[in-house]
Amino acid sequence: MRDEFYVKESTGTFGPVTFAKLVELIRAGRFTLQHSIKQGRDGKWIAAESVMRSLKHRYPELVQADIPKDQVSKSVPEEEQFPHQVKTPPIHRVSQQKSASSLTYKLWDLQDGCATVLRSKVTWGIAVLLVWASMNLYYYQKSANPYATEKAYFQTYSQIWDESKTLRAAKADKAKWAEFESRVLPQIQIIAAELDETATPSNQLQMQLLWLGQEHLPNAIRSANAERNDAAKLVESHLNQAERLLIGAGVDLASL
Repeated sequence: MRDEFYVKESTGTFGPVTFAKLVELIRAGRFTLQHSIKQGRDGKWIAAESVMRSLKHRYPELVQADIPKDQVSKSVPEEEQFPHQVKTPPIHRVSQQKSASSLTYKLWDLQDGCATVLRSKVTWGIAVLLVWASMNLYYYQKSANPYATEKAYFQTYSQIWDESKTLRAAKADKAKWAEFESRVLPQIQIIAAELDETATPSNQLQMQLLWLGQEHLPNAIRSANAERNDAAKLVESHLNQAERLLIGAGVDLASL
């Protein structure tokens, strides 16, 4: 507690005692004003005279002038006389401290601003690097396999056509043909629509696949349950040409 006092002796610590008891012991000569005293268990050890002076306003009836004069030290530092009093620094020193503090905050703000700009630039740099890497990967894949999309279209067409031939060989009934048509014709239409957007007359492979999807393959499937017809011949001819173009053999003009 703050109202408990302890006295440091050569043999140990005496206390706790109240302030009134402490004054009584000093008057009785048990302790002198040069003994070290602390207020509370966690207090700081200071001279008893400083404690008396600092607490005089709280206990005026206890602290009297009749404390033996030989116990009063001739010079007690001001800091010990008034340990709880905050000493105000000179005005110019306060101004210097404020200026230094303001400069420190400005430097911190500048540092934070630079860090933010740096993080922003690093983020943009990483984003640009990722875009560059993605574009290079895309063009590498295109150069390594320039007809990857067309190859996928060709494989889809071939699978559909092989399935139609299997149904024809098994003499499937109309119900199975209807289910087959409802399943594969939308796939063909999607591929044909994509090729219609991208195919160019200079790209023979794309044109072969476009003709297959727009006309020949749908017509052949719709009439696949009949006898072998011209539509089926056209499908196989265009599939053959597309396959030759995929492997780089060129178009077989004799089969056109």
